Amino acid sequence: PKRCCRCLQCSECKDSALIHSRREQDELDLLKQSIKLENEELIVSYPFIKNPECFPNNRGSVLAMAKKQEERLEKKGMLNKYNEELMKYINRGILVPISEEEIKEYSGPVNYISHHAVEKPSPTTPFRIVTNSSLKNGIRSLNDCLPKGPNSLNSMFDICVRFRAYETGLVFDLTKAYNSLKTGLPEKHLRRLVWRFSPDDPWQDFGFVVVAFGDRPA
Repeated sequence: PKRCCRCLQCSECKDSALIHSRREQDELDLLKQSIKLENEELIVSYPFIKNPECFPNNRGSVLAMAKKQEERLEKKGMLNKYNEELMKYINRGILVPISEEEIKEYSGPVNYISHHAVEKPSPTTPFRIVTNSSLKNGIRSLNDCLPKGPNSLNSMFDICVRFRAYETGLVFDLTKAYNSLKTGLPEKHLRRLVWRFSPDDPWQDFGFVVVAFGDRPA
């Protein structure tokens, strides 16, 4: 029991902090249980803390956002580059087209997310494409229905200090780490997006089949 002034003001072991830590641990356990190894591939099923069946079909609002995005990119002269970056997602198997037949046959929850370009001061990659799983659909977003767990990112300052404490350092980079985690059918239809590669083409639905950076559990 907390008795002295120091204990009463402690930010680490006060009741709200302890409850928050237990919730993060429970969410971490859910995330660990949702990952399995099959045929040398990591397969992930998103555990839901809120039922996604409540989502209305928000394709119309996301389509309007995609049209405005297309207009902005056209004015900036970046539409072709954006199409090239999005095509890389398709060629790498991150995004797959969703046919009209599949849309009609699928009976599970549906949610559309938005996407946009984030500009970078780089001559080779002037921007990257970012998807928004926090886009509100009704009263909540897809990320509101998913667990987060504890923050697993290390402090860059701590990393630099620890790195200097050793005579030998080893560095490696796992390219597209999030995209190496495969997801299933529900996750695909809960992360639909719309785009077209030419103003003369009809708008096409696509779905993610891997973990994306904008997803809360990522």
